[in-house]
Amino acid sequence: MANVDGDTRWIHSDTDLLSGHGVSYNVNYLGSVEVLCSMKTLDFDSRTRVARDSIRLVCTAVGVSLRERNKSDASSNGQSMIAAQANLTHSHTPVQLIISTDALVLKRSDDSQIICSHKMEGISFASAGEHDTKDYIAYVAKDNMNKRACHVLSCATNESLDVITTIGQAFELRYNEYVQTQRQVLQDQDQ
Repeated sequence: MANVDGDTRWIHSDTDLLSGHGVSYNVNYLGSVEVLCSMKTLDFDSRTRVARDSIRLVCTAVGVSLRERNKSDASSNGQSMIAAQANLTHSHTPVQLIISTDALVLKRSDDSQIICSHKMEGISFASAGEHDTKDYIAYVAKDNMNKRACHVLSCATNESLDVITTIGQAFELRYNEYVQTQRQVLQDQDQ
């Protein structure tokens, strides 16, 4: 489906995601898992494994029953990249996920209190789940103490692809803003 900007990859207008605006999704915050290594040092498959292992760990910790993975699916290497226990603070909290080029913000649905706000430059990876975790997404972000955690969200049935696509659009717009700013800086230096 095309947005009003004519780009068929995206669901929303670019304007909706620009700083000061944002697109909202109603999701449930399930928890997070500390990430023990820099995501920059990992290849794409390893980053994906961190996200998917985090989804499975948090889901198991909050009592979501998942099918057992085959030994070939299980990633012992992925487990060494994340903490052994999930942080369940705010677990099962209905939240509004606000996605913009500035940040991903999680506000409690009942009172609009912000429980997490992660600036885009502090987010290193986002992924949807797979097979039996397809209605979950995870993203890795640094907190104010420069620690990395993978945050796990439960989406409405069949909504995770829309959420992850919207996050991807916000990342691309943020990157384009950065490139434009750098071009302007270089032009100003040349004058």
